[in-house]
Amino acid sequence: MKFRTLILTLMLISSQFALANRGPAVEDFVGVDVEEPYFEPQGTEALFNFEKEIHKFEENKSKPFADKKSEQTNPSNSFTVFAFGLILGLPGIIWLMMMNHLKSKAKIESANNIEVLENYRKRREEANKAKDTIKKVS
Repeated sequence: MKFRTLILTLMLISSQFALANRGPAVEDFVGVDVEEPYFEPQGTEALFNFEKEIHKFEENKSKPFADKKSEQTNPSNSFTVFAFGLILGLPGIIWLMMMNHLKSKAKIESANNIEVLENYRKRREEANKAKDTIKKVS
């Protein structure tokens, strides 16, 4: 009885400490935070000189869009496809592994059953032979 009251008082005391130290889940703030768009100060923009680099501009303009896309292949795209394929194929892989395990387990059990059946047939044949050898005279 003393042990129960000790545990009860310890629980009450610890819960009071826990409630006293509890703070709000979200911190208070004053005002509204508005994000303002960032503008470059006038005169510091990056300028493009078409007179000097006109041949580069013309080359880029003359290239078809498909060529630009093939140059910019994303190496992580194949990994993403592989990861999604693995995640989607995982249940099928698990199912195939379970079926393979159950088939091997069934083969072992059927082999044991065949041995038991053969032993049963041998005993039954021996019992029939023993009945045939003992002839009843009436």
